[in-house]
Amino acid sequence: MAGSDLVQSLLRGLDILDLIAQFPEGLTVKELAGRMGLRPSTAHNLVRTLAAREYLQKVSHPTRYRLGSALVELTRRRVSHRLHARAAEVLVGLFEKLPCATLVFCESLGGQVVATLRMSPERPGVLERPTGRAVHPYGAASSLVFQAYWPAEQREEFRRAHPFWEHGAHLWKDADSLERFLAGVRQTGHAAPPCGDGIYRVAAPVFSPAGELLAALGGSIHDPAGAGPDACRLTMELVTAAAEKLSASG
Repeated sequence: MAGSDLVQSLLRGLDILDLIAQFPEGLTVKELAGRMGLRPSTAHNLVRTLAAREYLQKVSHPTRYRLGSALVELTRRRVSHRLHARAAEVLVGLFEKLPCATLVFCESLGGQVVATLRMSPERPGVLERPTGRAVHPYGAASSLVFQAYWPAEQREEFRRAHPFWEHGAHLWKDADSLERFLAGVRQTGHAAPPCGDGIYRVAAPVFSPAGELLAALGGSIHDPAGAGPDACRLTMELVTAAAEKLSASG
């Protein structure tokens, strides 16, 4: 019989996820068992197993189950994998136009802004995939892009982990100066912080089709004067255009 070699408990678990997805408020074990024609004890064991791996979330008043965070995480990983593949192509193409610039693709991971893809003049043509390379919370253009577009709650959480007085006060006159700069980022669509150390930095946001901030694409030039009079402007324009291309690719 076709399908007789399939694992029935796994099929039931998948059917449970498919059913509960139709009810955002969730279902009780009794409702679930009735709709699927299962014994309550069987339904209870299945949802308890799915909840243990966070594919379902148990909520109270009354006790019921709805979709859990693990499914969201699976979707995020799939989107992230596709985004990385597109970002790698864009970064390689961008480096061909800006061989004197260091280019980074940054994401928000574990409470930090991290460069997950990188190309630099030190290793021409090599696409690096750094591990745990966090960028400066208040000095890196990519970090400032995230702070400009994050919701207030997420921005405050980031600043609790990276206090302004400790990490940013020496770079900005005061917190108000930083806020004015971030407002400008939202207006112009890119962050180009003051280059007090002689390095020109710029970054632009990458959005999902739904308008969610996914990443930041950044570029820096260590010797703007030596790179030519239009190097900074060209870097800003090309980085911004590349970020818009990534956003548009969905």
